[in-house]
Amino acid sequence: MSCLPRHTARVEEGALEPICPVDLRELAAERGYRYGWDASYDAKGKHHDNRDPWYVVLPCRFGVVYPVGGDTLAAEVLHHPGAAKKLRALPGVRVFTEGDDGVTFRFPAALFDQVAGVLRPRKRRRLSDDQRRACAERLARVRPTAPAGPEVPYVGAKFKP
Repeated sequence: MSCLPRHTARVEEGALEPICPVDLRELAAERGYRYGWDASYDAKGKHHDNRDPWYVVLPCRFGVVYPVGGDTLAAEVLHHPGAAKKLRALPGVRVFTEGDDGVTFRFPAALFDQVAGVLRPRKRRRLSDDQRRACAERLARVRPTAPAGPEVPYVGAKFKP
């Protein structure tokens, strides 16, 4: 993972060093969760491996998880007071901001599984071989076939009568 520095930290020699976020793509892949990109990030034309890890978001049933920097993650819970109450009760999870309709929490990446248990991240769709075969057969029945008829010359060809 190449980290694009968003924040820097001073090291003892006085040089600045980039702070890389937790790569949510790896966490999601290990656990079978879906992940996406922040709406403000333009990922078009960028190879999957070269996309900026700062903009990865993990959509959940009761909110969203995103990186903050270093080994810290944030969870945003909107319009789900029950989930917010459960997150407040977890040790190590702290309230960062609180508003009328939602709460933002910060927590270390080590607590990801506990927070995910409350927020319920969206799972990637996985088909078994039988399910995949059944889908292919079902789609084959409705797939349009090429019309039978005279062969149409392609656009750049010179037509000889």
